[in-house]
Amino acid sequence: MQELWYHRRPGPTATGIAADLGWLDDEFTPEGIAVRHLVPEGRRHERTLRTLFRDDGNVPALWARSRGAGTRLIGLTWVEERQAILTRPYVTIRDPEDLRGRRLALPLRRGVPVDVRRATALRGFQGALWAGGLTLNDAHLVDIPVTSIPGRRLSGPGARQRASGSPGPGIRPGTSDSPGPGARPGTPGSPGPGTRQRASGPAGLPRPDTRQWEPELEALARGDVDAVYVKGAAAVEAAGRYGLHVAIDLDGHPDRRVRINDGTVRPLTVDQLLLDVRPDVVARFLRVLLDAAEWATAHPDQALSLSEDALPPGPHRLPDLTIDLPDLTIDLSAERLGLLAEQERFLRAHGFLESAVDVASWADHTPLLSAHAHRRTPQEQPV
Repeated sequence: MQELWYHRRPGPTATGIAADLGWLDDEFTPEGIAVRHLVPEGRRHERTLRTLFRDDGNVPALWARSRGAGTRLIGLTWVEERQAILTRPYVTIRDPEDLRGRRLALPLRRGVPVDVRRATALRGFQGALWAGGLTLNDAHLVDIPVTSIPGRRLSGPGARQRASGSPGPGIRPGTSDSPGPGARPGTPGSPGPGTRQRASGPAGLPRPDTRQWEPELEALARGDVDAVYVKGAAAVEAAGRYGLHVAIDLDGHPDRRVRINDGTVRPLTVDQLLLDVRPDVVARFLRVLLDAAEWATAHPDQALSLSEDALPPGPHRLPDLTIDLPDLTIDLSAERLGLLAEQERFLRAHGFLESAVDVASWADHTPLLSAHAHRRTPQEQPV
């Protein structure tokens, strides 16, 4: 084996923090295994990468599994994503019950294998309506056509190719910019001693493009719809530019079922072939992620500073926006598996999956159990 690949979302995750701290490199580079980040432009190569760990939303993961993808579910996380229903200041929507009879924006992208944004918005509205004792039938769903957002150039040191060559279009191996002997990631985000840039680090990871929300936000601003579902700091930033406000804060609801969506609950998957051939590598990868999650819990400010997407830049933040480190724990608990199964039923009922996915049989508990059994003490961790 010469390389491992991982796919991550922007924002704090155990995978991202482990990569940013250089711990994945520390674990595998000494035996000649390069750890590489699959950037969005390289996603077309995803199905041919048999050594890929995917830490991403459940919609594409479940969709791929429903089409026979040979993946296994090896972990689940629950990352709150600032889910909210937005409206115009003079529209009277304050509680979920106020969505009855309202026009709800539903993005529609044609020509894509699975419309993740549509699934996400539909699920968000379903959760909000359910919180008010309503269903999707109690509101009017308005299709908002969405076109593709132009690609963005990667920037930063991680966007440079290594001198050893390129692995292919859109796939970034990163760089290895070491500050010298003795450097440690104990104070990430600051220059000089205590900081290091590693091959699997975050440089070059594109920020979420706020333009992706413009079709719905413009429709809301024009009065074509009464409410829009958004999630994430980038969406919050974009909403501020339109003078919109949060009508319903889904993150504040005590029942997690209201917030089940693409990133809640979030699967960590791996190719079955890698699990069969190198179960030790899969367990070690998970062990590093468990260590990173524990480190982040003990150092929340430093963990947040590793992600440039933790807070939206600029002056357009919505009032009382606070960003806390999410729960980064990884497990395959009965609760999280049940929430994912509920999401699978929703996606299948609304036509996003080609066939049923048995979540319980998709999950393989062995790698995570092995990872826990071989955890290192804090003194043994490279911080």
